[in-house]
Amino acid sequence: MKEFFARSLTASMLLVAMHAHAGPAEEVADNKKPGPTITALSRVMPDIKDLADKAAAGDAKSQLAYARALASGRDIKQDLTQAAKWYQLAAEQGNGDAQASLGYLYIHGRGVEKNINEGIKWYKLGVAQANRMAQNNLAHQYMNGQGVEKDVLEAFQLYKLSALQAYPLGQANFAYMYERGLGTEANYAEAVKWYGLAAAQKSPEGQNGMGNMYANGRGVDLDFAEAVRWYRLAAQQGLALAQFNLAYHYFKGDGIGKDDILAVKWYSLAAEQGLARAQYNLANHYANGLGIGKDIGQSIKWYTRAAEQGHSGAQANLGMTYAAGAGIAADPVLALKWLTLAAEQGVDRAQNYLGDKYLKGIGVEKDTVLAQKWIRLAAEQGYAPALLNMAEMTEKAEGSEANLERAYMWYTLSADSSAAYIRDPAQARLQALAARLNAEQISRANSMAASCKERKFKKCG
Repeated sequence: MKEFFARSLTASMLLVAMHAHAGPAEEVADNKKPGPTITALSRVMPDIKDLADKAAAGDAKSQLAYARALASGRDIKQDLTQAAKWYQLAAEQGNGDAQASLGYLYIHGRGVEKNINEGIKWYKLGVAQANRMAQNNLAHQYMNGQGVEKDVLEAFQLYKLSALQAYPLGQANFAYMYERGLGTEANYAEAVKWYGLAAAQKSPEGQNGMGNMYANGRGVDLDFAEAVRWYRLAAQQGLALAQFNLAYHYFKGDGIGKDDILAVKWYSLAAEQGLARAQYNLANHYANGLGIGKDIGQSIKWYTRAAEQGHSGAQANLGMTYAAGAGIAADPVLALKWLTLAAEQGVDRAQNYLGDKYLKGIGVEKDTVLAQKWIRLAAEQGYAPALLNMAEMTEKAEGSEANLERAYMWYTLSADSSAAYIRDPAQARLQALAARLNAEQISRANSMAASCKERKFKKCG
């Protein structure tokens, strides 16, 4: 099963409910463990009773600090409902950090009933005061079109304002916009600059971003060892995607000695935080006994968690596991559910597997039309087993009229596979069909195969 890797900047809450997700995040990594903030809680917390007394007396800064303590559970029992109350009081007095934090609570429904419009209102009030956290958080909303119309240009400008005020998460997000060319032209030098500024403040997002740049040779020389160094710094701070990236480098042995045991360690930490791609890779390790004892039960557990978040690879593997009954009791209903979800997301192996089930009537009612639909979709992605299935179906007139020339075309495409279990039967069938077709027909079939490749396997007859 393929190890999945992506180096995108992720979202992170450095303190529960304090910071919005990094706007351009491709995946959300919900860092559930409270940690130090970049603002007030990075300093020594005054006596909690004294702080509560000052907050009750109406001091806005004390109300903010007390709310943060309640939100983090630092020196006091965590209570998001009470935190929201004190943020509200400070926000109503015009405290920008409180407005940004209260907005976050409303956006995510933490300690208050979820109300995106109310969250946007508080973000905008914070932005009106040039609050750097509010600028970053509102930018995230514009990036995702949540509560506001999606506007990448506006997001870029807000991230810029936040970054120019040295807000580490704003700097990391601003860097990402330059890296990916979002709201501006891609500029790797600028991306490295802003990731570096965030990393210099020990921002895990900035550190992970620097790792990305070195791992991909963007704006810097390709250097896996340097990428690993940055990933480790961010991973040690608990950033799930950095933990994932570090795990992948241990798995591949890029920039560091290959070590499946340490790969499992870091995948596990990221998976426990809810990162779907880490859950998927961890499931693969359990399924194959890589760095840990083979355990189908654990692989099913982690595939399921990732699949429930919509991870298409996990859905495919879960469906095929239930279909085959590999290490667990076969379950045709669950197999069909997960295979269909993965196939609808375009996973070629799921499409082909599902099509084969319809073709043979295994776990579902036989349906050659549906079989051809799903197998063709996989074949149009160049998936070799699907190319062979299309050849066999076309030759046998399953789901369509028999056409030996088209069958010869599909077999020709299949015969290019590097996998012997595809290539060998395809070549055998080509020899058999060559005896039934004349030279002109074979020439047309070869021309169709060549055209099919040029069209990247789309509309191949």
